[in-house]
Amino acid sequence: MDSRPARTETYVGLVILFTLAVIAAGIFLKQFHYDAALFAPAVPETGSAPASSAGSSDGPDLSDYATAGLSPMSGVEVFGPETLSEKIDGKAEMYLSAGFKELRCRRFGRSDRPNEWLELFVYDMDNPRNAFAVFSLQKRADAEELSIVRFSYRTSNALYLVHGRHYVEIVASVESMAEDVLAVGLKFIQTMPAEGANVGEIGLFPPEGLDPSSVALHVSDVFGFSELDNTFTASYNVDGVTVTAFLSRRKSPEDAARMAEAYRRFLVENGATVTDANLGIEGARVLKVFDTFEVVFSKGSFLAGVHEADDGDVAGRLAVRLHQGIR
Repeated sequence: MDSRPARTETYVGLVILFTLAVIAAGIFLKQFHYDAALFAPAVPETGSAPASSAGSSDGPDLSDYATAGLSPMSGVEVFGPETLSEKIDGKAEMYLSAGFKELRCRRFGRSDRPNEWLELFVYDMDNPRNAFAVFSLQKRADAEELSIVRFSYRTSNALYLVHGRHYVEIVASVESMAEDVLAVGLKFIQTMPAEGANVGEIGLFPPEGLDPSSVALHVSDVFGFSELDNTFTASYNVDGVTVTAFLSRRKSPEDAARMAEAYRRFLVENGATVTDANLGIEGARVLKVFDTFEVVFSKGSFLAGVHEADDGDVAGRLAVRLHQGIR
């Protein structure tokens, strides 16, 4: 059999190679006429229909908080307890356990600069205490504290704050919009009436060595103990050692003592041993939990102590100061 290609096959091969060469040349020339606008996020006209809505449309559409130069890119999105995970998948449970009621969010942008936009998130947490809880539990490591309201901070492109029962996040697409982000936050504070947060426990932490930005409110399953809830924690620097203090207001002195005993029992059941350390605090116990130390006591209606300290002596000294600060 003759294995040489037939003349027709040769012609077909040449046509294919010529076609591929034309396509390659076209691609080569096209790159010099690149239109960046084709790949930028679309900016709908002002007042266009909502991008999506997963909850009730009743209530504010957030447009009152847009500052000069910013226009809505979409309608307001609304999420309730059942649909929150559609917007913030992975974090919804934390919000729900803290009393979440509703999230409203909307994106605003500059029509002349399609890559520059910001998104306003307004979480209704039912009361200021719940709003502080979610604010404190997800504070960013690169936070810069602000004084526009008692609980507020910003990062390079975002602002976070508590205002009444609302926890607010404003996140921009670019760092150059930092001033726009701040302006929207200030307008929200000035426009929305609010009551102060009832978080008086914060003032019971002794100030020496305290990192004020570390104070957080844990609403449930605190330290892995399912019975312990509504507990404040705060980080201290004691002689160069970082230590965590905690306190939790209970319903009564009896309830605080019962919870202290229940927490000590929980620790022992999970491998802790009770030491013979005497801190001079009635009922206080120092426990060794593997390579760390835990101090637990109650005073009045408060359960308090020190959590997972590397140094038992440091833990004991901080516990004594904490005990003295609780009135």
